Amino acid sequence: MNKAQLAEISHANTIYGVASDPAVFPSLQDDLILTPAFMTQLGQDLAGMSQYTGDASEATLDAQDDTHSETAAEDDLLAKIHYIQSKAKMKYPADHPAHAEYGIGDKLQGNRPLLEATAGNIFNKLKTDTLPKIVAQHSTDLDSSLKAFQKNKVDQKTGKGDAMTLRQKLRRRWTAWPRAAANCSTPPMASIPTPTPPTPA
Repeated sequence: MNKAQLAEISHANTIYGVASDPAVFPSLQDDLILTPAFMTQLGQDLAGMSQYTGDASEATLDAQDDTHSETAAEDDLLAKIHYIQSKAKMKYPADHPAHAEYGIGDKLQGNRPLLEATAGNIFNKLKTDTLPKIVAQHSTDLDSSLKAFQKNKVDQKTGKGDAMTLRQKLRRRWTAWPRAAANCSTPPMASIPTPTPPTPA
């Protein structure tokens, strides 16, 4: 939904509120458009749109939260990898093949496939290798951080899917909204003031 459509929904809600007043509607009612059935349907459509706009916004915020969680999980995993890499550099000279096995020198941040692969390689490498000040708990913590990072990817994908589904429903509801609703803003209702569109947040 764009700002113009949201403003139009707000306008329609205002008009509906006035037109549906039992003291006002009889003077507006006709046999073609402004019928009781039309007003009932319009009210249901407006209520449905309000629900979907709220739910879609909430789902979008949830997806944004998932993105922040992914960043935190990535930072945690990187910190553990970098600590282990620093100990590997203490043990092995710069030209030793172990540097490649520990992913030393690779750009991991922002590269999920490489980051996950490197974490897995280091975890497996530590099963047979010993590094200064690295104990079994470091391997356990690395594995836990890797799993948390991988799980966050699934949660984020679900969150984005929820937001997209609600937006699609909202677009369909907007498209299906009866064109006759536009007649609510024509005489004899021209005397109803047009509300000022809400200021974008």
